[in-house]
Amino acid sequence: MNFFMRVIRAIKRRVYAPQVRVTSAESVVRLGSSYGGWSFVDRPALHDGLVVSCGLGEDASFDVELAQRYGCRIVIVDPTPRAVEHFQQLRFHCGQPASRPYTSHGTQDVRSYDLQSVSENQFMLVAKALTNQCGEVKFFAPPDENAVSYSLVNFQNGYAQNTAHIEVEAIDARSLLTEAGLGDVALMKLDIEGAEIVVIPDLLESGFRPEQILVEFDELNWPSRLSTERFAGVHSQLMEAGYMVSHFDGRSCVSYVR
Repeated sequence: MNFFMRVIRAIKRRVYAPQVRVTSAESVVRLGSSYGGWSFVDRPALHDGLVVSCGLGEDASFDVELAQRYGCRIVIVDPTPRAVEHFQQLRFHCGQPASRPYTSHGTQDVRSYDLQSVSENQFMLVAKALTNQCGEVKFFAPPDENAVSYSLVNFQNGYAQNTAHIEVEAIDARSLLTEAGLGDVALMKLDIEGAEIVVIPDLLESGFRPEQILVEFDELNWPSRLSTERFAGVHSQLMEAGYMVSHFDGRSCVSYVR
């Protein structure tokens, strides 16, 4: 992104910044790398609990540190070819200590993960795109060919429908719960490149109530009146469903706790 585009985005972010107030008084911790880390509430349900992590990319630092700290089982949902390969490498290295530091960008070497106390049985992959429907869908490539994150909502390419894409299998909330045999979920992470706008209402309608939901509202990274309005609608639904905000990074990532 050139300097001019960065300035325009910074101005738009100031104009269209959402109003998010942290209302939970519980203490928050952060795990993961500087790029792939997330903030959440340290609750007992995480110990030996179930985590659904949607959107892996090539930075599993948050998932690995959760598994290491809490002994929880992590169900990862991501059909992106490079993410699937990264997941396979991660499982292969389970039982081994870290031998490299984290990078500051979104591509981690699996040797940077401390996996010596983590079992490969703690990780499961659902190689499908989480959305509000099942079947084949278009998964749009990012404009930067070096980037890993594909998107069901093609906001990265101005919502165009004729840009480069692959076909992947999609799954909705009810089907995911059934297929993966999921019970009570202690924490759900949604880093799904814009699809959270349709996934969260579908989750709530299905009666699915994870104790915590961590969301990156990706469209807020491309600020506009539309992206702010779409965020506000989903945020209100979460508030009405009994969630509070435990953390907001000031840009696009919001952590909710029930």
